[in-house]
Amino acid sequence: MLRNLDKPIALGSSKADCIESSLVLSGKLGKVSLPIPNSVSCHLIGDGLVVKSELVSGKMAMVGTFIALAKQALLGVSQGHTRIVNFTGTGASVKVGQGQLEMKLGKSHTVFKTIPEDIKCTIESSDIRQTKLKVFGISDQKVGQFASELRIKRVYKGGIHAWIEGDKVFIKKRKGAK
Repeated sequence: MLRNLDKPIALGSSKADCIESSLVLSGKLGKVSLPIPNSVSCHLIGDGLVVKSELVSGKMAMVGTFIALAKQALLGVSQGHTRIVNFTGTGASVKVGQGQLEMKLGKSHTVFKTIPEDIKCTIESSDIRQTKLKVFGISDQKVGQFASELRIKRVYKGGIHAWIEGDKVFIKKRKGAK
């Protein structure tokens, strides 16, 4: 039994439209469109969005997935999604240029990474030991994907760690380190 099925999703200052087979959410940061699955229907009631389903066995999981995606999209158009990427290591530094990141990872060459159009990157803090890069955007999936693509790069005697803002970070110590 799905508990969230009869509860409306509060829209707040955002607006929603159910157009044919898609849900369009718009807010102060932008606009997102979600495809509505065949077994799900959406209705706007007052200041909320109600998701209903045909009671077909095996299709209830899709309703829960759609509710979670709608809540994530609603959060994205109203507040946005953020990831913090921490660069540590010998010679690790990051600069934000015109549409691209310039990363010095302690190697003989500089690594460039193009920033997608719907993502904004800013340097939050920078010192000798580490550089914190803030990745911000409307889509949680795109922000997380970009942060994970940055983590793939290797730093000489260091690492790149990404986490959601506000989460606790636990980094394992190396053996013999104090």
